Amino acid sequence: MLKCLFVFFSCAMMAAPKILVIGGGPAGLGAAIEARLSGADVAVVEKRDVYTRQNTLFLYTSTLELLERWGVHVPLMQELYFQGERRGYVLIKDLENALSQKLADLGVVQMRGECHRVQGQQAWIQTSEGELRIPYDLLVAADGAHSHLREQLGIPSIHYGEALAGVVMIPAVHKEGLISVQILNHPQVYIKKVMIPSATVFFFQTRPDAAGGPIGLHECVQFAEDMGLEEAELMKSHCLFCLDNVPIDVQKMERFADPMQNMIFLGDAAATSSFYLGTGANYAFKMTQVAKTLFQHFSQEGAFAQFDEEMRPVCEELVQLSVPLFCNHRK
Repeated sequence: MLKCLFVFFSCAMMAAPKILVIGGGPAGLGAAIEARLSGADVAVVEKRDVYTRQNTLFLYTSTLELLERWGVHVPLMQELYFQGERRGYVLIKDLENALSQKLADLGVVQMRGECHRVQGQQAWIQTSEGELRIPYDLLVAADGAHSHLREQLGIPSIHYGEALAGVVMIPAVHKEGLISVQILNHPQVYIKKVMIPSATVFFFQTRPDAAGGPIGLHECVQFAEDMGLEEAELMKSHCLFCLDNVPIDVQKMERFADPMQNMIFLGDAAATSSFYLGTGANYAFKMTQVAKTLFQHFSQEGAFAQFDEEMRPVCEELVQLSVPLFCNHRK
């Protein structure tokens, strides 16, 4: 695989641009699909060898339409309706596996490794078999909220606050094909109760004006009991799964491209949102659509500046959805 990757990115006879994507989350995988469909030679570097994240996602109609355009089939996704609009309900690992399969079908090289340095349009990738130095024409940094590439380049970000979040899912039977959402007011945490046909999902997030503390299954049960919820007992005995103490750091980069390194930032590397709101993946796909034009025209003068300008309102909208949930604002 590594030899194939080296040849893939080094062959001087190839006229197609070489686009290297760092990060195999929704933003990175989606960007890789768009780059490949634009005619580029693409490789994806991801540090995980297996997708296992259990986060539940509610995908917007626009995201579902994008997946359909890409020809991505997510076998385990449920299609539901909320206020008359389509929504997709899926675990993030199932979405990532489906996106990865589409890349395989498109002939995109996917490898396990970590990018620890870029310089002169070359990326140094550490793999289990050693270090690779890979040349690229354009690098897409989609390496998460704690982006190593962003830190290396010294690109500052604005931080809006921290919190802890948790998710508890319990089995239930509700009206077929519909989603209902209820916001509950607890003095210590924000609580969102989402009912889908097969389950009830509770999202918890610490309030900025409340005393800190863990959010594990025990605490979530206590919060539910405080609110007099009948689901509290089911949480104890029939919990399908629980994600606890998930740290949230809402932030936004001050710029989204580095033309000196022919690099752009997408997904959580560019801007993060509250885990409680569950909007991040949808905005990650919006960012791939901003990048779509750049994949075809990044060699043109002003292309990176145009990308940066178009990214700003997308990232600002994402962050502002979460700002009311946090009290501190610092640089």
